[in-house]
Amino acid sequence: MKITGKEGNRLVAYVKNRDVEILFSMKEFVNPELFNEKSILNGDVNVNGYYKITNPENIKYLNQLPYIPEYDTFMDMDTFTLNSIETKNSFDLQRLILMFDGNDEISTDTLAFLNSLSCIDKNVIAFLDSSRPPKEQERARFALKQQIRCYNYSVREMMAIKRRIALQKEEEEKKAKRITPKKVLKKIKSKLNI
Repeated sequence: MKITGKEGNRLVAYVKNRDVEILFSMKEFVNPELFNEKSILNGDVNVNGYYKITNPENIKYLNQLPYIPEYDTFMDMDTFTLNSIETKNSFDLQRLILMFDGNDEISTDTLAFLNSLSCIDKNVIAFLDSSRPPKEQERARFALKQQIRCYNYSVREMMAIKRRIALQKEEEEKKAKRITPKKVLKKIKSKLNI
């Protein structure tokens, strides 16, 4: 996931370390300038597992990657919607794997399916559709699968975050309802007007 916002008067972005690992796994389809970001070069990950991105061009590039979703967008979604997205993406990934396995040629059905997926980079689809050597096509297929996985990891992570928030809220409510000697005394005093 990524988080974009202002710090002082400067635009910054944060990108999850797991997403950067996935970007490295398909680096030939990623703008190499992103890997020159100071925090990535130094391995500086904050306490929440995010790299800080400060180069405006890298921020712009990150914001264009459909497979690294924005944290706030997912935070605004309810759990049911997130679960539906995760289920659909898992199904789409399995379908994509089946389409790619043992199939050297890319059919028009496969291209139509790929273009219907909103969480993958259309530039990689265009690369795959162009006449490329088998090794390059294999790497493009791998990149497309990685992109779906990357997106789905973010969905699952947000579902876990929402579960933790709900459990924390539930625990706080239970704590507030617990009868303690202090609460009993306070109630007695209020009834006796003491």
